[in-house]
Amino acid sequence: MHVLMLTAAFFPSGQTAHVLDLARGLVRRGHRVDLWVTHSRGGRQAHPSTVAALEGAGVAVRFLPAPVVGERAGLPGERYDVVHAQSSWSFELGRRLAEMLGVPLVLTCHGLGLDQLAYRRALAAASRLICVGPRVARDLGAFRSKIAVVGNGVDLERFRPGIREPRWTLLYAGRVDRWKRPALAAFRQAVQGLPRDAQVWAASTRRLGGGRIHNLGWVSELERVMGRVHVVAGTGRVIREGLASGAACLILGREYHGPVTPELVERMDFPDFSGTGRGLGPPDPAAILQDLLRLYRDRRWLAELMAFGRRYAEARLGLDAMVEATVEVYRAAGASSGSAPDPGPSREGPEAAGGQ
Repeated sequence: MHVLMLTAAFFPSGQTAHVLDLARGLVRRGHRVDLWVTHSRGGRQAHPSTVAALEGAGVAVRFLPAPVVGERAGLPGERYDVVHAQSSWSFELGRRLAEMLGVPLVLTCHGLGLDQLAYRRALAAASRLICVGPRVARDLGAFRSKIAVVGNGVDLERFRPGIREPRWTLLYAGRVDRWKRPALAAFRQAVQGLPRDAQVWAASTRRLGGGRIHNLGWVSELERVMGRVHVVAGTGRVIREGLASGAACLILGREYHGPVTPELVERMDFPDFSGTGRGLGPPDPAAILQDLLRLYRDRRWLAELMAFGRRYAEARLGLDAMVEATVEVYRAAGASSGSAPDPGPSREGPEAAGGQ
C-alpha cells in the first residue's frame, strides 16, 4: 500500500512522535509512505536529524510552502492508495488531495475540540476517522459511524529496560502547556520532600526550576533516558514509553491519577493515561509525595511495578499492533492493497491499545 501522510510540523510533542513512529512502522511492514509536512517554516534545514532518521528508514519526506494556500501543493505525481492527515491544520489539504487523486481520506484526531466549522468539511468527507482514545471519539459523536479507536503504540525495540542509574531516579517528561502548569507546580513542591540521595530529572520544553530538579531540556531520543530511570511521571505517550522502558509510572496531568498498577489498568476498558476526566481537581503535592516516598522506600513494590510495566507494554502497547490496526482502517476506508505485501503477524502484541 502507498500512503500519502500529512502532518503540519515537527514539534516537541507526543503527536509528532506518533506520526514518525507510524510512518516508520508502516515502511517496516512493507508499505510505502510519503510524508508531507504542511506548515513547517524552517523546512528541511530546521529538522536535519528527524529528516535523516525518516529517510534512513525509507520514508520519503517533503516540506510544502508554509502555510499551504489554495492549490500550491500541486497534484502529486505518484499514485497513492490513501491520504492520511494527522494534523487538524492539514485536514483540508488532505481532503482536496484525496478528492483530486480519487482515493480514500483518513484523518487521525489526536485531541478534543475538533468538531468545529474549520474542520467539519474534511471530517464529513473522510472515509474513516482514527481517534487516539475513547474520549476523543465521544467528542466526535456526530461522526461515530466511521470512527475507529486506535491508541498510540510504542516501539518496543527502542523503548526497553536499560542499565539503571545507581541512585533512585525520577524523571518527569512532557511538553509544558498552560493546562499542565498546576501539575508541574505540584511536582516541584512534592520532590522537595524526597530523601537527599534521590535524583530528579526533567525532560521538557521548559525548565521546571532548579534545586532538586536537573533539567535535561527537550530530549528527542527519550529512550536513551527512560531505560535508566526507576520512576517516570507524565501523561499519555510518556506513560506508554515509560512502561515499555520498565519504569514505574505516575499519571500526572491536569489531575493526579497515581501509579500505574495492575489493579488500575484492569479497571480500564481502554488504557487512558491522560490524567484528565475524573473531576479530581488540580494535583495535590502531598499525594504525589506520598506515592514517591513509597516507591523510594518499598523497593520490592518498585521492582514489581517496573517488571509489570514492561509486561503490560509488550501485551498491549506495541507499535506493530498500532500499525496493523491503522492498515485495517485504510482497508475499511476502501484503500487498495497496492503492490506491497504485509509480511505477517506482529512481533509486539496482539492488540492496539495505548491511550489518550
